[in-house]
Amino acid sequence: MKKIRLMFMSTVVVMIVLAGLFSNATLAHRHRQAWQEETIELELKENNLYGAVRTPLANDLFDMMEIALEDEYLALTTYLMIMDAYEVTNPFASIARSEVRHIASLHKLFEAYDLDIPEDRSAEFVKLPASLVRAFEAGIHAEIENIAMYEAFLNQELPTNVRNVFNALTRASENHLKAFERGLEQTSNRQATN
Repeated sequence: MKKIRLMFMSTVVVMIVLAGLFSNATLAHRHRQAWQEETIELELKENNLYGAVRTPLANDLFDMMEIALEDEYLALTTYLMIMDAYEVTNPFASIARSEVRHIASLHKLFEAYDLDIPEDRSAEFVKLPASLVRAFEAGIHAEIENIAMYEAFLNQELPTNVRNVFNALTRASENHLKAFERGLEQTSNRQATN
């Protein structure tokens, strides 16, 4: 009887694992799960309710645009703070310039719908990562969260202009993610040889 139960439990576990492997989860979601399992957190102040963490709370177009803008503000502030504290430029400087363009694109959407542009409150929520390695990890985590946020929004009914902006920002974040992953590898390798 024990063997039958063990075989049944093993079969169920294998089925669950296979279902997970063959699900249509995107790369960003798989990255996100891996980060959560490793308990690597973006170093934000406690009780953060700003940016991508608010994704599930989006109920309408304005909410999605506001949350997206908050997340872009958050990224820019974080990357500027990291550059200043660690006197590092690559890849943070080019990504920060990109974040400025992302913010401008979102501002245009607010203007197109005659909506007030939310103020940038990101400095209230950002905490400087404890090291340059942690800074790259924070960048990776932020981009994973950003991609997941846009993918969730893109699954909704959206006007064409909003969909186009969200698609463009998703692609940019995928590039930022790759740059941070390379930066983390290079920084970790340098520290290992010192």
